Amino acid sequence: MKLGKLLILFTKVIPIVMAISYIADDILLYYGIDSVFINYFSGISLLTLIYLYLTSYTLKFCAYHRIPLHYIIVCNAISFYDYYVGFPVEDITYLGMQLAVFMIFMLLYIYLKFRK
Repeated sequence: MKLGKLLILFTKVIPIVMAISYIADDILLYYGIDSVFINYFSGISLLTLIYLYLTSYTLKFCAYHRIPLHYIIVCNAISFYDYYVGFPVEDITYLGMQLAVFMIFMLLYIYLKFRK
């Protein structure tokens, strides 16, 4: 039974840690700091993301537990587009865009967490 509770705890916490590592990685890269430790947590594969989604639906988590997963998908889509097509903006504008996306998802997370 303890192992099941540990699985539930990790399934709830891992997306939050990964979402925070994404925004921390963007901020550090703006300042020219490349952290291998943070890149390790923010580097998520598609299979891991699918596993986390399936586990969250199987364990019947609330919608706000999936908000960090949605944020990771949006960040990956923005990074993919920027890598292959490129945004014609400066680094500070790109960082501001990433922070705006983070704030939108953070406010959505807070709203869904505390609504009754």
